[in-house]
Amino acid sequence: MKKTLLTILVLLLLPIQVFAVTTWSKPTFIHGGGLSQEQVEQTSLLLGIQSEDDVLISPVVGKDLENYIGGNPTATEDMISSALVTKKEKDSGLSVEIKTPENITLVTKEQYEGAAITAGVGDVTIFIASPFAVTGESALAGVYKAFELNGEDLSRGAMQLAQEELGVLAGITEESKNKEDFDGAKLAQAMVEIKEEIIAAIEKEGSITREEIQKIIEDSLKKLNLINIVSTVNIDKLVNYFVQFSNTEGLDFTQMKKQLEGLGKELAPKIKDLLKEAESSGFLDKVLKFFEELFQKLSTLLD
Repeated sequence: MKKTLLTILVLLLLPIQVFAVTTWSKPTFIHGGGLSQEQVEQTSLLLGIQSEDDVLISPVVGKDLENYIGGNPTATEDMISSALVTKKEKDSGLSVEIKTPENITLVTKEQYEGAAITAGVGDVTIFIASPFAVTGESALAGVYKAFELNGEDLSRGAMQLAQEELGVLAGITEESKNKEDFDGAKLAQAMVEIKEEIIAAIEKEGSITREEIQKIIEDSLKKLNLINIVSTVNIDKLVNYFVQFSNTEGLDFTQMKKQLEGLGKELAPKIKDLLKEAESSGFLDKVLKFFEELFQKLSTLLD
């Protein structure tokens, strides 16, 4: 009798367990914990959410980020940028759209994609928004939480790297955004190329030296006309970051290479136009300089 009752109890519990582990049943809206309720509602509209019933909703707070990446605690009131994460079919890749580009001041769409790839995020569409101007660095924490809520674990080391990556890129953007030849897309392309070359070196040789990493970084920045824009201090930060990248265990290079290839293809037309524009501008500068020098010589002769 006891065995029969136990069997019935187990059978009754089984369906509950099956439904409990269902993941990504809805798009997941993770809003910055620093937003008021009114701002949360405003952000949901900015992200295109028609009804709260259509999404899984949760805030991301400072303690969450501390759990994901460690380090110094982040104040919840500083976490503003928010994310809507929707799962896609396997091997469908990663896409990011910033719904309020005027309010995300230091991180571009492509830089979000690159950092998300580093974190091991894949097969999702990510919409990012903020109701007012912020750097945008905390939005990725919302993506980590969306994965956690839906039962998918991301490597802590990979999340730490991704957050560090966003911080380094935000610093470069802040320093360089007013310089004539700077563009966030070129910086994102440099990151793609650097990662691809470092991964190739590690897969071939088993490791890579700091000096080799520095050469790869400088060569890529030269190729994209960024070497005289990114300061020596920030180049050192890139070197330190990529040394950390090369030494982090558990990164899925196979998945990362596939996604980096996709991001590179997405960036290619924009980079081609930017380099062509820079080349044309350089030619025009040479023509103007020629005539300027010519007029100076003529003026000297006339005097």
